[in-house]
Amino acid sequence: MPEESFASGFALRLNSAILEGQANAGSAVIDDPLAMFTNPATAILHERAEIALHGVGLFPVTKFRGTTTNPLFPPIIDKANSHNAAKSALIPSMAFVIRPHDQLSLGVVGTSPFGLGFDYGKHWGGNRYVVQSNLKTINVTPIAALKLNDNFSIGGGVQIQNSGARFTSQTASPNPLAQFLFQESGTRQKAKVHRWNVGWTAGILFQPTPSLKIGFSFRSQIRSTLRGFLTFTNVPPVFKENLFLQASRVKTKIKFPSVFTLSTSYDLTPEWTALADITRTNWSSIKQIVLSTPLDPLAEIIQQKWKDTWFFGAGINYKQSDKWVFRGGFAFDQGPSRTKYRVPGIPDSDKYIASLGATYIFNEECHFSFSYVHEFFRKAGVNLKNSNIGNAGKGNLKGHLRTHVDYIGLQINYKI
Repeated sequence: MPEESFASGFALRLNSAILEGQANAGSAVIDDPLAMFTNPATAILHERAEIALHGVGLFPVTKFRGTTTNPLFPPIIDKANSHNAAKSALIPSMAFVIRPHDQLSLGVVGTSPFGLGFDYGKHWGGNRYVVQSNLKTINVTPIAALKLNDNFSIGGGVQIQNSGARFTSQTASPNPLAQFLFQESGTRQKAKVHRWNVGWTAGILFQPTPSLKIGFSFRSQIRSTLRGFLTFTNVPPVFKENLFLQASRVKTKIKFPSVFTLSTSYDLTPEWTALADITRTNWSSIKQIVLSTPLDPLAEIIQQKWKDTWFFGAGINYKQSDKWVFRGGFAFDQGPSRTKYRVPGIPDSDKYIASLGATYIFNEECHFSFSYVHEFFRKAGVNLKNSNIGNAGKGNLKGHLRTHVDYIGLQINYKI
């Protein structure tokens, strides 16, 4: 499961080596079973039963450079430089599709559409804002697609998603004495929550000519109230009986965003195919993240105020022979966060994506695909202030985040 976030916000676009190799261009029109997650109508492109197994290895680097101001009096400015907070990870996905009738296809896709994971270390200067942040999702989507005629197909499905999150930080307090004791004792708080929820997905596939495909799809918002426990460690003896520092139940609400995707592919020649993708992700549903306990409905407030984002991708495929297909792509992915509210626990920013890939056609039934991707993140400014809502006792944190990511994907497709 993911240990980083490599699309805008905390979204992931890592469920197919074929799509990764062409910068996710054509995600709603290609005939890979894993593309059913983006557009369930693509299931109708498969005339035989087919299974796809995919895994991608992530090798990220995220570092913070800047300063923190201690909230105690007199305020002291310290460096808050971090080591690499992002960890390598392996993300799997799978899909299966069958064609029980000429006009009907059924399938299921299992993938991880959202995720992040960072560990800045308990001694990091910005530890009052975050020490560790982690989000993992498992999404299983059964789908059905119907061929209306030779040009139009439609599809739909139900998203069944398990979401789990973990957040750790140095305990902060606007009370100077309490803040001093928390810092001296290394008092930390850890929230761990999870929940199952459902959403839906639908799509259209239009093939006006044998050379041209156009796909449009929509994935619904998934509203989730995650529930779990909040615990504290290294509490100073004088606060051992404090009710607000006891283990308790905790909950938080997350609105996983809805997504619109428009894709196309066009066969320029029998060997060359051009692909493009435009995606809008409605991140404005994320206003703030609030941790609530029975005693304190505002135990932790993390302001976000995200904006909706656009993704633009273009790719090319070259069929070199009956055995090999080579591909490449380039994309721009807009980040939803803003400097005033950007937190190191979700170090998102605009990024450019360059990719290469290939498919080896072993025989008519079995194909192997490979991808390599590099993501160039823009420098992301951070300017969090002690006076902002939810930041009392945390001090100021000012600086920037630098991130770059490499990942390698492998996939096998087998027709039954």
